[in-house]
Amino acid sequence: MSELHGEVKYDRIRVERLSFAYDTHLVLDAINFTVHEGEVLAVLGPNGVGKSTLFHCLLGFNNKRFKGEISICGESVRKTSPATLAKRVAFVPQSHSPTFNYTVRDMVLMGTTAQIGGLGAPRAAELKLAEDAMTRAGVLHLAERGYTHISGGERQLTLVARAMAQQAKILIMDEPTANLDFGNQIRVMRRIRELTREGYAVVLSTHNPEHALRFADRVLAINRGTIVAIGAPSEVITDALICELYSLSATEIAEYRQ
Repeated sequence: MSELHGEVKYDRIRVERLSFAYDTHLVLDAINFTVHEGEVLAVLGPNGVGKSTLFHCLLGFNNKRFKGEISICGESVRKTSPATLAKRVAFVPQSHSPTFNYTVRDMVLMGTTAQIGGLGAPRAAELKLAEDAMTRAGVLHLAERGYTHISGGERQLTLVARAMAQQAKILIMDEPTANLDFGNQIRVMRRIRELTREGYAVVLSTHNPEHALRFADRVLAINRGTIVAIGAPSEVITDALICELYSLSATEIAEYRQ
């Protein structure tokens, strides 16, 4: 347990001394952080610094190859079965267009696989879960529309609804506002923020420091596989950090703000 904003919060994720290498190439080096219930942790960093590898480790994909320890809801990822992990952690990828034009309802129902197994058919309980998730994500009116025929923002909210239907209280989100217009970026980020009030813990990557400032509780900045800063957005996101992460000069930052 930890104290966040004066309240006692339970640790959903705890990462200790996490390191990962592809052959001799070290990608993550001695990473330490926790994520609490009701918290958004924004991961900042340029491309190729280990953010995707970090997410794969959290999701249990690299559990036989990383060094250190990752605990999800108090249990080591290495000792957690994939089925149990799927009930605790849901992954929300960037909005995409699948080969088949599933309806929004069917896309959200895919999130209930953790409850019924890969070969089971949705029952009344799963249909209710999907409908509730679509309602909460604001996409119920799109239930019978084809996923490939709705806007990028609506697709992203559908993926959020699918994660909610999974009933996992930890969401790992890979650049959830990538390729969205400004309005849809705000809508998606507001919905993510609202989920924390329901007890969700959210880890998301972003290239937009403004999103981290406005919507995150804490920021974890990664560069060259190591943590260069972690803490409250107002304290962590400085001109110096942005220059370091994205190879910008102070002059470029000043010109951008003019």
